[in-house]
Amino acid sequence: MTEGHGDDLYRYGGRIRVNFSTNIWQHADYEPLKRFIASRLDFVASYPEPEPYRLERHIASRLGLRDEEVMVTAGVTDAIYTIARNIAAVGRNGIVGPTFSEYADACFAAGNVPVYFHDAAKAAALSDIVWICNPNNPDGHVLEASFLTDLIVSRPEVMFVIDTAYADYCKASRPDIVAMARLHNVVMLHSLTKQCCVPGLRVGYVTACADTISRLRRHRMPWAVNALAADCAEFLIENPPFIPVDMILSESRRIQHEIAGMGYEVTPSETNFFLCRMPRGSAAALKEWLVESRGLLIRDASNFSGLTSGHFRIAAQRPEENDILLDQLKIWARKYC
Repeated sequence: MTEGHGDDLYRYGGRIRVNFSTNIWQHADYEPLKRFIASRLDFVASYPEPEPYRLERHIASRLGLRDEEVMVTAGVTDAIYTIARNIAAVGRNGIVGPTFSEYADACFAAGNVPVYFHDAAKAAALSDIVWICNPNNPDGHVLEASFLTDLIVSRPEVMFVIDTAYADYCKASRPDIVAMARLHNVVMLHSLTKQCCVPGLRVGYVTACADTISRLRRHRMPWAVNALAADCAEFLIENPPFIPVDMILSESRRIQHEIAGMGYEVTPSETNFFLCRMPRGSAAALKEWLVESRGLLIRDASNFSGLTSGHFRIAAQRPEENDILLDQLKIWARKYC
């Protein structure tokens, strides 16, 4: 899906005051990164490594993994399509949803028709490859690490793809990355985009056993990760921006409670973002009204498979910004709900 994702800020020509549509923290301090980028601009005159081996070694060292257990990609989406081409093209693909649309799109692009499941255990019982977003986008649902680990170990014949892109935006336990890399039936996806608030850089990475990583590398496009992005990723790993996770999670819980009290249906979430449903009317209309009335951008979630025209997603921001959104949602509820 090249159109229809959240954070379509580019469509509004500078009219957005507060962006609630992206799940990434909007107030990171980018000044250290900007200074670093300014000092590295000569990189544009040379080709990068065909594959970002140095960054992979750096990540492996930080995680306690072997170099051959890490593969850096141009964002998690690059990893998803690489997995679909090299692993998921043959076999029954099960997707635990509603969730991020790119798992299904990547399967379709690889010539495979996936099946959606609401339950991870059922997906594992009826599939050869299971795609799980954890925490899940768009509803923030989290599967406990112990449950996921037990499921993966109990189904050695099934390949599990676990997307952990939003793991830094919740407090739930996570499957142990090193332990998972010792298994032959699990691939974990990680996003520096989310971890370091840099969606424009497009850097993600895969952790898995060496055999799986070798299989994924076979048909990769060379030079997919540009030199500046790879260098910035190394800088950010050592100098990550501060994300006030405790505050955002507290705000997320607060505004979930407030919005539910207005008559909207709210799916409880353990992350900074959560899913809402309007009792009547369309999320698309609400989204455009919020843009026009106060320059607020939410995510119209109606295009997630399995959701309705009334679903929308919100990511908590600073308290004073959240209060502006709450005031507008109250006005809309009084008029239309």
